[in-house]
Amino acid sequence: DWSSDVCSSDLFNGDAGDDTLNFNDNDAAANVGFLSANRIWGFDMPGSDASSKGVSYATIELLNLKLGARPDTVNVRGAAANVTTTIDLGVSSTNANVVNVGSIAPAAPGNVNGILGKLIINGQSANDALVIDDSAETAPSIGALTLSTLTGLGLGGNDPAKALQFTGIESLAINLG
Repeated sequence: DWSSDVCSSDLFNGDAGDDTLNFNDNDAAANVGFLSANRIWGFDMPGSDASSKGVSYATIELLNLKLGARPDTVNVRGAAANVTTTIDLGVSSTNANVVNVGSIAPAAPGNVNGILGKLIINGQSANDALVIDDSAETAPSIGALTLSTLTGLGLGGNDPAKALQFTGIESLAINLG
């Protein structure tokens, strides 16, 4: 398990078999954090950015990000093909959590082609928002939206088994190119 009090550059490297990285950020402060296919940064980790400090990971199969009961913003820029990533947004009756999914999230225009693994988002507060940005995509794309999944658009390499799954989301925006 890792928590947001990480200050240096840490590397979690799994071995053969099933390896899980649990990242817990349950302090009282509202945070902005980032996920890529092999890194976690932000979340009040001092000096962390896309290339230094924070947590790097490799050879894992499960990544669990658990947030606390305050407003957080999570920017998902990528997900490795062999990793199932689960984001639990934390329980709050008043705070809003936002998950931005796209290659340069929270900026736009981006695309979702770097989300190669399964992404599961569990909203747990009264005001959780999910924003998908595929507005920079220039190739024709087909997507399918249900009450709890989004497939296609390049998500999961267009593998339906790696659909974006979500529960407890009160606001959903999908920006297309």
